[in-house]
Amino acid sequence: MLTWSLTTLSVAMQMQGRFDDAVQVTSRAVSEALAAPDEQARLRGPFFLHGMALCAADRLDEAVVAYRRAAAECDELESWWLLPDIQLMSTEVRFLRGDWEEVTAELEGGVQFPREHGNLIGLPRFHAYSALVASAPGRRQVWRACARAVRGQAR
Repeated sequence: MLTWSLTTLSVAMQMQGRFDDAVQVTSRAVSEALAAPDEQARLRGPFFLHGMALCAADRLDEAVVAYRRAAAECDELESWWLLPDIQLMSTEVRFLRGDWEEVTAELEGGVQFPREHGNLIGLPRFHAYSALVASAPGRRQVWRACARAVRGQAR
């Protein structure tokens, strides 16, 4: 339960703009999950939520590593419920990094998979990213500014 509590606390911290605190809390959640006597804590997605905190803190390279580890955890634990979200959030990192050529196809696939599997919470954000890509080809500064607005961050 501690792992889940820490990861949910990190979401509140991000909403308050406390990005570094959110990264610290999710880092602890990952440590607690790996030290737990069984797999229950790891099944709560601490690597995924750590990736989200890292992304919100603009630590994009580290977020990519965390998302890869989250995907590997899904495979190792045979629990795939987070994979659509991991794919979408990994696509967000590519978008924010400026990997424009690859992002369109990933956004399309990332939107389709959750639709098929009933996980719809992140779709509005990714529809907005898709609209930005379609409306502002080659205008990276516009995309980056709009992406931050979609994420609710003005920094």
